[in-house]
Amino acid sequence: MIVPFPYSVSRAAAKVLRSALAGGTKMLIAQKRGEVDEYGQACDKPVLDELIERPGQSGRMVFLGGDLVARETDRAFDDEMRAAIEGLLGPDRPLTFLSHGQRVEAQLLEKPGREWLLALINGAQGEAAVEVGLALPPGSYRVSMLSSTAPDEERSARIAGRGELTDKDLASFAVRLGKEEVLVLRVAAAGAR
Repeated sequence: MIVPFPYSVSRAAAKVLRSALAGGTKMLIAQKRGEVDEYGQACDKPVLDELIERPGQSGRMVFLGGDLVARETDRAFDDEMRAAIEGLLGPDRPLTFLSHGQRVEAQLLEKPGREWLLALINGAQGEAAVEVGLALPPGSYRVSMLSSTAPDEERSARIAGRGELTDKDLASFAVRLGKEEVLVLRVAAAGAR
């Protein structure tokens, strides 16, 4: 669970987060600690401090402080954020994403029936090159792509000139995005429609 910028947090919401953490949910809290309640009234002590400072949470809760927006294109922050998320997810994460400090976001949706939709969003004013990896079951796959630069043209994606790819091919590959481009990749098991 990612809790981004929780500046205003009610006691009820803090209780839900506490229960989730106690139940085994892994959590990343970013930048704020619940400094005010739901009405904007300052708390004596931020309500999420007890979650953040609680001993015995090793490996289940991470707090990233500081001004994350100001640091988002800093390569050191990219490494820190990736390490935090990978530490929480462990080895079975469905997506590996290396933005190399560029303003690119990645979102993955897994649909039942062995289909995945990967959205890559370049928020930069120039081109961006990123590395992506998908943890897929063993097998053969076909990848199609749709770009914001040509939204009426769904195209077949190729790696090393091949249209039919394996899970190993898709475990790590590079993608180049144009200025402010949004690219959606549809990965489906070979033979699926």
